[in-house]
Amino acid sequence: MKPAYQLLLAFGVALIVLVTIVLPAEQGMDPLGTGQLLGIKGLASTQTPGAARMDSPYRRFDLTLELAPFESEEVKFLMSASAGLVYSWQASNEVVFDLHAEIDTASDVYTEETRSFDSGRAESRHGQHVAPFDGQHGWFFENRNAEPVTVTLTVAGFFIRARRYQGGYPDDIEVPHVFEMSHVLEIPHVFETIGQEGNKKGGAG
Repeated sequence: MKPAYQLLLAFGVALIVLVTIVLPAEQGMDPLGTGQLLGIKGLASTQTPGAARMDSPYRRFDLTLELAPFESEEVKFLMSASAGLVYSWQASNEVVFDLHAEIDTASDVYTEETRSFDSGRAESRHGQHVAPFDGQHGWFFENRNAEPVTVTLTVAGFFIRARRYQGGYPDDIEVPHVFEMSHVLEIPHVFETIGQEGNKKGGAG
């Protein structure tokens, strides 16, 4: 077989592989439909099950509410669908609470639909919340006692904005990204720790 013919044949095979396998799998481009047929279209961009990428940054949030008798407040977080929060709140006495969300719509005429996830009377709640849709997700707290009540709320997760509603009026809360916080913990490398322990033992000997 002549070298020129071999070169042409190799180029043709490479072109076929590029169009039928590489482009569909790596770039999602499937001009011949072979990627769809073989089940490899967009394979490189497919997420591993159990993994999720978030568009909003990871934040940690702490807030203390001082509720006078029969006073209520709301704390809400603007979240994208599938974003999650881990939360814990503790009250000094029983409060009425409602973990709920308002659905944001893209229609020209604003409409609002509220969905409740957990409500009742309690002194504490701990858990996680995954947003099933884009919108504002958060808590309503009301003190129906004759004495003031303190509610301490801690939230960590992926949200765009935090708001506190007092008397029905929204007040944006500045929440930095976790990596912007000034009190980031310094964790030594494993080998640095081992070295420090070795120096202590050597000094003791």
